[in-house]
Amino acid sequence: MSEETSKNETTETLEKTQKHHDGNLASKVFWGLLLILIGGLALAGNFGLVTINWADLWRLWPLFIIAAGLSILSFKNIIWKILSVILSVATIAAIGWVLLGGISRLNIGSLQAYNDTVQVASNEIKSAEISLDVGASEINISTDNQTAIATAELKSNFATLEKTSSIYESIQKVNFSMKSGNVWLGSFKNQWNISLTQALPISLSVDAGACDADIDLSAAKLNTVDINMGASNLVLRLGENQSLANVNIDSGASSIKLQIPNGVGVKLHLDDGLNSKKLADLEKTGDKTYESNGYAGAISKIDIMTSIGVSSFTIERY
Repeated sequence: MSEETSKNETTETLEKTQKHHDGNLASKVFWGLLLILIGGLALAGNFGLVTINWADLWRLWPLFIIAAGLSILSFKNIIWKILSVILSVATIAAIGWVLLGGISRLNIGSLQAYNDTVQVASNEIKSAEISLDVGASEINISTDNQTAIATAELKSNFATLEKTSSIYESIQKVNFSMKSGNVWLGSFKNQWNISLTQALPISLSVDAGACDADIDLSAAKLNTVDINMGASNLVLRLGENQSLANVNIDSGASSIKLQIPNGVGVKLHLDDGLNSKKLADLEKTGDKTYESNGYAGAISKIDIMTSIGVSSFTIERY
């Protein structure tokens, strides 16, 4: 191989490397700043310095398509390179503004309240299965010594409350959901306040988008709890009124706190991404598994399965 041919190949390699660098500059800036932003805000949120509003983040999904497009394009002109970096920085600023509650401070229109109650269908009912399909919302769930299986209130500026109730053998199945209106223009807000019975054993299923959820089931007779959420802040308070309860949590980027009574045996499978975790008295027993001391002999037990993304995960005793 001649010296001139070798120089030409070296020059072509350098040019290809430069083009690849140019094409990925905006992508590197965007994803680098995004990881720094989310990590920094999550850390600040863990110390109580800021409150992260995950519920509105989904509204910026077109920006991620733009970022993907920028990562594909090659910018040879220095002006386009600068503009791509400016657009990436502006996108990160918009995401930060949303996470810190910028949209919630805008005029969202008046909220309308909708209420519904589900009574026990007959004396033959032995347990209840309650499912909630609530989208991106603020969610408050508690229990009460009430005759109704569940009462629900939805406050929204674009959706109405829908309910179904059916019976399978001795189980009454209840579903609360939203019928959405126009969500393309303006900002929106949903607030759910739900009260569940303490008289019947219940299985609770929550299917939500990005949300802030405060769920107090400390006085409930629990069979199962299934929570499927997007980017969320979740506080879940559990009780000891059952021999065994199964809790499943599937969530994206989140802050999750479980509050569990002293003396309740806890077994945890934690399938997580990048996170900080505080697990009270639980000790590691295997790959991704943890268990409280005396679990096997505990009168009341809670088995927890999780699949979560970037998060803060905490178990507290009370």
